Formats: sequence, structure tokens, C-alpha cells
Amino acid sequence: MYSVDYARGIDILKFNRSKPVPTAAEFEASWLANLGKVGPTAAAERQFCRLSQS
Repeated sequence: MYSVDYARGIDILKFNRSKPVPTAAEFEASWLANLGKVGPTAAAERQFCRLSQS
């Protein structure tokens, strides 16, 4: 499974159907935990992504 990560591009995730589905509160908390936060290396990582597309 792939996921778009606004800070670092695309993430490759493992999907496990046997895990329980998160509650709405757990789902929202997981997204809101990093809302608007960008790590200190994000700009450099984006530059590497741009270079790889050249």
C-alpha cells in the first residue's frame, strides 16, 4: 500500500487485514498528531526527490 506524505513524498506501508479497525477518535488523533509539523530534514529530502526526477 502506498500513501502520500506531504513532508517526504510517498510512503510504502504494510497492510494487515487481521488488525482491528481504529475508532474514529483514534483515526483522527493519528492524523492530527502531526498536522502542520514538518521535520527539520524535510526540505533536504524534498530536494533529493526533485533530483531523482531529473
